Amino acid sequence: MASSIDFVDFVCRQISPAGDVSWRKMFGDTCYAKDLPAVARLLPDAERGCPYDGARGHIIVDVGHGELAVRVARALWEALPFPKKRSRKG
Repeated sequence: MASSIDFVDFVCRQISPAGDVSWRKMFGDTCYAKDLPAVARLLPDAERGCPYDGARGHIIVDVGHGELAVRVARALWEALPFPKKRSRKG
């Protein structure tokens, strides 16, 4: 089930203090964060879940707590590698 635009707008507003925010339709109205040590330290008691069948466990982020959601976004930004540019074949 895709996220409602209202929910996406809310999440983007909540974490915008962390920097530029982009999004893509994926998991419905639940915000999942990769279960990284930096995120787990911020949310040690957070609920865990899988965004889709076969996925590894993720941390469910309550974006209603704006300041904490910003800290999670910043922790993810610092911990995750930037995607590598793909070369086009052809």
